[in-house]
Amino acid sequence: MIDFRTGDPKKALVYLTLIGDTYRDRSVRATAAHPDFVVNFGGESVKLLARDTTGYSPEEQKTISQIKDKVSALAREGMKFEYCMYGGKIFDVEPANVPGVRVVDNGWVTVIGYQANGYSLMPASLMPAYWRRGARGTVAISEHTMAAVPTIAATSVPHQETFMAFELEPCELEKMNSGLTIHEAAADDAWEVAILVGELLAEIMHAIGTPAFNFDLTETATRLADFLSREKYFVFVARDAGRHAVGFVSLCESCSLYAEGTFGTMQELYVRPEFRSKKLGLRLVSQAKSFAMSRGWRRLEVTTPPLPEFDRTLAFYEREGFSVTGGRKLKLAL
Repeated sequence: MIDFRTGDPKKALVYLTLIGDTYRDRSVRATAAHPDFVVNFGGESVKLLARDTTGYSPEEQKTISQIKDKVSALAREGMKFEYCMYGGKIFDVEPANVPGVRVVDNGWVTVIGYQANGYSLMPASLMPAYWRRGARGTVAISEHTMAAVPTIAATSVPHQETFMAFELEPCELEKMNSGLTIHEAAADDAWEVAILVGELLAEIMHAIGTPAFNFDLTETATRLADFLSREKYFVFVARDAGRHAVGFVSLCESCSLYAEGTFGTMQELYVRPEFRSKKLGLRLVSQAKSFAMSRGWRRLEVTTPPLPEFDRTLAFYEREGFSVTGGRKLKLAL
């Protein structure tokens, strides 16, 4: 089950091309368990399958026409497509008559149904355009983010996840090492950042062996967009050369008498594992420091769990100039 939400025609066409190439890949087709792909168009992406494409430029409308043709072609090959009417109502668009597309009342209801029947959910935004078979080098993504594709080259790890290996050509590996950029997040980035938040929380819960967080992707994305609109919560997103979100840092502004004014708290910091050797975490922290100074904050605070599993995290922050101040963090649920 591939969750398709981008409203950018150019990016959407790239995603669909990759989905189609993956669906047709010989190694995938040769597996004993025949792959079953379902693509759910929800959120802003419903505008790409709408009857009226007013608001898009002539060039974008041409791309949208290509998207509709590609969807129909993939549907003829056996792939399933769904259009969320709930999203259509939100964006005030009617679905076009695209052969092979099934209109459903609520895309999230069907997603839940597919997951209950054993399908894995993968946001289309996690599919970098440079994933394709090549000469050497591999990138692994966990099974819980891969959409109903049988394992090609699997490795078991302690917490029972399965990783799928995709070979990359040398030039594609270089793309992962260069072109990394950081920008301040806006409401349009909320969905991709929320996905990263889910990965961060999953990693923490695996480390401590306790289901400490209740994570809901849609609620988190909605909440983040609301936080950003208040201009007291700030997020900086790191993107790779393909404009895919691969890390983020979030900051919240507070004030207190003991701090002698306003200060910031680094609430979350996360970088996808395959990018952690690129010093991207250092760049995000540096961005946070620069932003804190531009806001006139007197200090920047961060909290790490007092557990051995997070000793490396503590050492990382200490190398960046943070110092342990002591005290105990308490909370009261309201």
